[in-house]
Amino acid sequence: GQPSEAQKAALARLANVLCNDEVDEAEVQRAMVAGRAAGLHPAQLDEARCASERAAARRQAREAVAQAMEKGDEESLRSAVAEADRALLDMREVQPALKRLEEMQASRATSGENEVEQESPTKLKREEVVMRLKKAVKSRDFHQLTDAIHEAEGAGLAERSQRALLAEARVTLKIVVARRETDQRRRHSANSDAAAMLTPVAAA
Repeated sequence: GQPSEAQKAALARLANVLCNDEVDEAEVQRAMVAGRAAGLHPAQLDEARCASERAAARRQAREAVAQAMEKGDEESLRSAVAEADRALLDMREVQPALKRLEEMQASRATSGENEVEQESPTKLKREEVVMRLKKAVKSRDFHQLTDAIHEAEGAGLAERSQRALLAEARVTLKIVVARRETDQRRRHSANSDAAAMLTPVAAA
């Protein structure tokens, strides 16, 4: 049925407290209690809770990027980029850290330090992550894509080609998920049709 006025008010209150990333956790909890009392569906409350958690993750990632920019060292910057990737922070907010990392790489290239960095365990690890990401995109396999994206989001990928590959993998995963859902709906529809054909029709 249609939501009651109390449910509409509870939904509006939840939407209001979750409208930006500066989420007041105490206010979210109060809005959740009010929503539960108004009889909102558990799925609506779960979605509100997830939205609150996502907002908190973006806020923490934003702070990590700011702190890394202040520190200015590569490890802090890559760690912040990884946290931002996991939180799906808007890339415009991560761009300063990515630019700083690119400048560091360019500086190493001109000073000849790249040869040392080429053999570092973290560099080799990132290269392995990129190879798995490429393989997953090519395979279009749901599990390979999910695992490769999760690993890449924790690797602090900074080069433009690597960022583009990660973005391509995310888009590919969305396409794969959409196709899986479409196939499931088709199978469900076909099974329903088959069941209807097998059901005896009652005599008039």
